[in-house]
Amino acid sequence: LPLALKPSLKYARSEKGLYSPEIQAIYRKDRQNLRKLYSKYKKADPPPGGSRTITLKEIIQLYETADLINSESEFTVNEARAAFAQCLIYEQDPESLELNDTSVEITFLEFTECLGLSAQYKFPEKESFSLDQKVELFNKRLLRVAL
Repeated sequence: LPLALKPSLKYARSEKGLYSPEIQAIYRKDRQNLRKLYSKYKKADPPPGGSRTITLKEIIQLYETADLINSESEFTVNEARAAFAQCLIYEQDPESLELNDTSVEITFLEFTECLGLSAQYKFPEKESFSLDQKVELFNKRLLRVAL
């Protein structure tokens, strides 16, 4: 995406963005199924003393399973990588993340944020959808196929 169309992390993390009442209502409604999805794709081997979390590779597998990333898609692996990098508590440069790197993982809260950011990449601002419509549509496509 051109820089102007990339989701703004500051906006995404605001009460007008992914933390708005409308978006939070979507996540509350989908919470149980998103938790199941998260559990299905999270790493089977947790780090010592740590919890099971999801890696970039697992996010890509999830999106490919849900047919959100494919050869015909406007949503790319690089955009999924950018959303993953943005959702990290310590944001990283997407280019520094290798697909097979298992040292960088996300929690369930970061996972929901990653989905919201991914929805914005999937349906850029040029689309006439509101943010809550983008998140709802992305979650529907994800849950319909991947669960």
